[in-house]
Amino acid sequence: YSVSTKVYTIVKSMLSSVIIVSIPRVSLYYGTNQTEKFNDTVQKIYDTLMVLVIPIVLGIFILSERIVVFISGKEYLRSISSLRILSIALIFCISGWIFNQCILLPSGKEKIILKATAYSAGLNIGLNFILIPYMSENATAFTTVVSEAVMMIVCVYYGRKVSEVRLLNRNILTSVFSCIGMTSVCIILNKFFGGIFNIQVIFFIVLVSAIVYSVLLLLMRNEVLWNIVRKIMKRA
Repeated sequence: YSVSTKVYTIVKSMLSSVIIVSIPRVSLYYGTNQTEKFNDTVQKIYDTLMVLVIPIVLGIFILSERIVVFISGKEYLRSISSLRILSIALIFCISGWIFNQCILLPSGKEKIILKATAYSAGLNIGLNFILIPYMSENATAFTTVVSEAVMMIVCVYYGRKVSEVRLLNRNILTSVFSCIGMTSVCIILNKFFGGIFNIQVIFFIVLVSAIVYSVLLLLMRNEVLWNIVRKIMKRA
């Protein structure tokens, strides 16, 4: 389970860094009553992170065996199932963080964050006691998913009373549809390389899948990616 947790923590830290650097800006907008800028910034943060986290979750799920073997060797193959379960928790975790750090915290709703954290932690501990005897390390991964989901639901419920973030919008839908093509390519390449477990193969599969995903996003006019392209073109 430590192998799965290591991967989960690294990816979560990388994604959460986007949230951390955005907190001062959203706090400024909220504190100075710049409601439109506040709502627009939170929406952009949400869309950007969802466009990133959805393909990452799918990629970890598909390449879990290669990731485990590369990090810890074939003797840790048992970690594959827990890594796949934990990858799902990333969506709930990042979504919850967006609402509690970018909306609830700047708006002074610390008590709600504390309650959500307490509910989540209590549920995690309780489910672990019940499920670990039956599911071993997979129980811990599963309870993490459930607790992160509860945290997200509470934060989204109260967060949307402050800022009505559109949870399902065109950027998210184009990301989901693009992931269908990306996932197909990722699965085909994963099967093609079979038992070759090295960093070069993982890098190649990730690179090709990322290119396919990006091209499909551009073709579907995903605003998140197009805004990045425009900024790059302006600097060029």
